[in-house]
Amino acid sequence: MANHAADGTTLAGPWADSLCSALFFASGFAALNYQIAWQRSLFGWYGVDLDSVSAIVSIFMLGLGVGALAGGWLADRFPARRIFMFAAIEAMIAVFGFFSLDVIDGAGAMFASQPLPVIVALTFAVFLIPTCAMGATLPAYLSPCLRSLKFSAIVWSTGDNQELAP
Repeated sequence: MANHAADGTTLAGPWADSLCSALFFASGFAALNYQIAWQRSLFGWYGVDLDSVSAIVSIFMLGLGVGALAGGWLADRFPARRIFMFAAIEAMIAVFGFFSLDVIDGAGAMFASQPLPVIVALTFAVFLIPTCAMGATLPAYLSPCLRSLKFSAIVWSTGDNQELAP
């Protein structure tokens, strides 16, 4: 039987490091796959040039940033439900991902002849929820796993060798 932290907000036990690492990897891998699939599908709206790539990447980065802020706030506000929140966010992304190519194709067919600013606004509207959800997964994930996982990759990538505080 796994050990659980007294506060119920942290994963503990011999399997916790492996579980946290696997969840983190799977979440990031799925997000990158979605981004590639959505970007290739959006090239049908925009074409393939510097403007289209810049607009698409900017929309993704904005959604990830806003989502990280919202996810951090939610993780702090509901500390006992962080793992459930992570699972719910991932489920929301999966549902959107399942229908996303049809949504992209349908919206693109209706607005293909519009000027670039209209298409950028439409792209933002279509991807606001899923990109914000993708951004929110990191704070929702980090909080329950913080004490159990050493985060050597994060520490290594930032150059900070101080121990992470809970």
